[in-house]
Amino acid sequence: MSSSSTVPSDDSNCKLSSSKASCKHGCEAPANWLSASLTSMLMLFIQQFQQAQQDQLEHKCSCMDFNYWKVKERKLAHTEDHEHQLQMQHELHAHEQVMAAQEVKKMKLAVQLEQLHVQNLMLQKGIAGGEDQGTSSDSQNVHLTL
Repeated sequence: MSSSSTVPSDDSNCKLSSSKASCKHGCEAPANWLSASLTSMLMLFIQQFQQAQQDQLEHKCSCMDFNYWKVKERKLAHTEDHEHQLQMQHELHAHEQVMAAQEVKKMKLAVQLEQLHVQNLMLQKGIAGGEDQGTSSDSQNVHLTL
């Protein structure tokens, strides 16, 4: 800031013979200028200080926003991973249930096959032993149903 003085060049107002009032009036101009200059500098300082505080606050808010979205993104990824794991566990459980049901069905068919095998042996034993197990049409009706 440039400092220009509006002090009068001649001391005619402040001579020894002049009254105190005229000297006081002549010295007020530099005091008023100094007061105005200080006020202007103070206002400029306050504006710069407030601007620095506002910039700092905006930066802090920006960092907080960034951190919020970063944390949210991390949690969303974690949630998606967890949901994927649950989905995979559900699919595995469903597959295991299907496999268990097929195993039960296979065991039932094995039991049925064994029963039919026993019946077949009984029929063969009856025919080989000469016992009348019924008509030949009855023995022909025995067949596997799978």
